Amino acid sequence: MEAEFNERIERMERAQKELQEQLAKSQQETRDLIVRYREESLKQKDQMAKMMEMMSALVKGKGPMQSCTVMKPQSRVNHDQDPLYPPGFAPPHAYATQRGYTQGEPIGLEQRPMPPAHLGQVVFI
Repeated sequence: MEAEFNERIERMERAQKELQEQLAKSQQETRDLIVRYREESLKQKDQMAKMMEMMSALVKGKGPMQSCTVMKPQSRVNHDQDPLYPPGFAPPHAYATQRGYTQGEPIGLEQRPMPPAHLGQVVFI
């Protein structure tokens, strides 16, 4: 009976030792993961800070886009021979301003002028 008792105690001590080793191993793995996540988080914060700097530089006009050569529009010498728009084209706001309506004036649908239909356009009424 004493031998059985000693054997049970030894098994319990071995199981306890194994559990303590597993616990120590999982605690170490958890610490390693925490360290790794902290490092990754710091890297992401650095990347975000760099991106924010780049975006604020772009907004202020000091970013890499400014280094590109920008062609200045050539001044128009003869306005009669070189029209602003191609023939038959008028910007959408031209019809309202031609009839005396401005964009700021509220008008009902029944008062809106009907723009002329161009080739290829279908007018639904």
